[in-house]
Amino acid sequence: MALRWGLGLALMPGLVAAPPAGMDEAARARHLASFDQVALTVAERHWDPTLGGVDWAAAKAELRPRVERAASAEEAREAMRALLGRLKQSHFGIVPAEVYSDLQAGGSGGGATPGLTLRLLGNEAVVMAVEPGSSDASDGPASWRR
Repeated sequence: MALRWGLGLALMPGLVAAPPAGMDEAARARHLASFDQVALTVAERHWDPTLGGVDWAAAKAELRPRVERAASAEEAREAMRALLGRLKQSHFGIVPAEVYSDLQAGGSGGGATPGLTLRLLGNEAVVMAVEPGSSDASDGPASWRR
């Protein structure tokens, strides 16, 4: 019994995993701060105070460790996207800092387009054209209705 206990103690340090290589601590700290800012912004500013019934604190507690373990910026952003995905609403996203900085400086943002052309007819917005390969094209007309 003493031998087993000794082995258990000897192996225990191996159970505490070090952060994966590939992201330095400064970058990890920035991603954690970003995750916390996303969570706080939604909690404080979302138009529905119940967040559609989402337990936001539980979602944050579940997903924040993914940022802590992330080996890349993309893995950290994926955890943030997963958090926002819990809302099951469109038009929420993570804008990488380098893109955001470019936009703030008057850059083009990489040539992104909405993927469709709308015209106002009376009080209705009518889809006039859809850009091939856009999400609007792949989702089809049923997704365009309110």
